[in-house]
Amino acid sequence: MESKKIRFQYYQWNVKKETELRHNGAWYHISPWDLLWEDENYFTVSVNVHVSRQFLGWVFSLGEGVKIISPDDVVDEMKQEIERLIRQYK
Repeated sequence: MESKKIRFQYYQWNVKKETELRHNGAWYHISPWDLLWEDENYFTVSVNVHVSRQFLGWVFSLGEGVKIISPDDVVDEMKQEIERLIRQYK
């Protein structure tokens, strides 16, 4: 699965059948896992992952097809784990 980010604004229709931005035109940035539609509404499905050695090991097991690109603190954890393993196997 390829990671994608989307950027959007909420809007609504007014009585003149024109669109108006909601929430003061704020932009929203998300990385949905899935998008579900029902009765003209949509719902995003996202996944929160607990970062642990087990998680990092799972990422290692997937090989070159997977790379952690964000958030920065998780990238840093992966780098620290890589350095720990290099020291362990020198």
